Formats: sequence, C-alpha cells, structure tokens
Amino acid sequence: MLLTDDQLKEYEENGFLFFPSLFSVSEVDVLRGALPGVYQAERREIDRENATGDLRCAFACHTYDETFSRLSRHPRIVEPVRQLLGGDIYMHQFSIQPKVAFNGQAWEWHQDYGAWNQIDGMPDTRAVNTGLFIEEVTQFNGPLYFIPGSHRHGLLKNTKSPENRFPAMCVDHDIVADLVKERGLYSPQGPAGSFWIFHPNLVHASSGNMSPFGRTIVTQCYAHVDNAIRTPSRPEWVAHTDFTPIEPLCENCLAFAD
Repeated sequence: MLLTDDQLKEYEENGFLFFPSLFSVSEVDVLRGALPGVYQAERREIDRENATGDLRCAFACHTYDETFSRLSRHPRIVEPVRQLLGGDIYMHQFSIQPKVAFNGQAWEWHQDYGAWNQIDGMPDTRAVNTGLFIEEVTQFNGPLYFIPGSHRHGLLKNTKSPENRFPAMCVDHDIVADLVKERGLYSPQGPAGSFWIFHPNLVHASSGNMSPFGRTIVTQCYAHVDNAIRTPSRPEWVAHTDFTPIEPLCENCLAFAD
C-alpha cells in the first residue's frame, strides 16, 4: 500500500490521513482474539486509570505477543509510514488503548512530539502516530479529535499533565481555542478495521467514554532510524531504544497469527 500524490498533499496540508475499513473483519477478529491474553497478563507494561483501576494503556505487547508483533510489521502500515518518513523506520512506542464502557477517561489536548522531544530527546518530527480501530469508534464512545493543519504551527506552549503514570504534554486551552477557530475540528470515526496516521505535532485529544460501548485502538508510533531518541529516560517499554529497521511481512501475515 503506497500513498497517492493527493494523499501526500492531504497529509502535508492537514497533518493526518484516515482510511475507513483498511483492515478486514477477519483480520480484526484475529487481533481482538489476542486481547484477553494481553489484558490478563500481570506485567509492568499495563497502565490503569487512577480513579477506577480500569485498563488505560497496554504498552509494548508487540514485544511478547506474536499477533501484535505481526501487526507492527504489517505492510499496510509499514509501507506508507516508510513513504512519509523517507526510509527505514523503527518502533518508538506501541500501545493498546481501550476506553472501557462508562469509565474510559479523556486525554487532554496535546502534541505527541512535546513528550517525544522534551522527555525522550527525539531530535525532530520525522515520526508519525498510527491508530487501528479494534472496535467501532463513534461520537459516543470516546473518539479522538484532530485540529486540521495544527502541525504547521510547530511545537506549541505546553504544560506537563500530572495525571496518570505517563502524562501528556498538554497544550494551553487558549491556544487550542484559537486553532479551532482558525481550522475547525475533525473526528475520525468508523468501523473496526479503520486506520489513521497523523503528524507528531498535530494537536489532538479524546473525550471520555460514558456510553455502554467499548472503544479500543492500537496505536503504533514510528520514527525514522536517523531520528532515534537521544536521551531516553522513560522505561524501555514506553519509549523504545531498539532502533533496528522494521522489515514488513507479507500482506496476509495476520492470517498466520495464533
């Protein structure tokens, strides 16, 4: 899967691309079937909500689960990322983010590059965040919000959120209000199997989930190997230091996952 010229222009202009139903129902079923083994594992990579104890993030399961290892090397993801970043890539961060029904908490407005640069020492923005819907995402179950074109403003004034073990670098609300007034909002929503890619300086957030419907997204953050982090200070399973270039697998690689 390679991006067209129009898609490359769209990414440059808006800072993101969205592909409804990029992965099939059967492929998503394979991924969904691997979730209980990850969720039930008593591992340090599992992060939980402060208030409820519900699962908030499952980091780095591609390092110990074969199904998610294959997903991290899927050509439908790796090839367009390599195209956007212009060469060999490595995995900077991998996480499963389930917003559980009724209790899934919001993520504040932030830019990913704020943490990647200030905490991890990533030199520049030659990186992307990707997300694959494992469940349908609707207006009700905690979707993401993007501010189109906000990546063009560079790294904005931000404040470290004190919430949870792995806080975001949050963008001031007055800045968010000005950006939304200028560029509006977009919320990627669609069936399981849908997929997005966005620029690390794109300002984004997600609402809480008050609905009875779960919302699970697998996020994989890739960076060019020349843009590897310089001053890692977070656990290896949060910000990886294995900069080995990722080699894509075959197109039907999920069919072989256990």
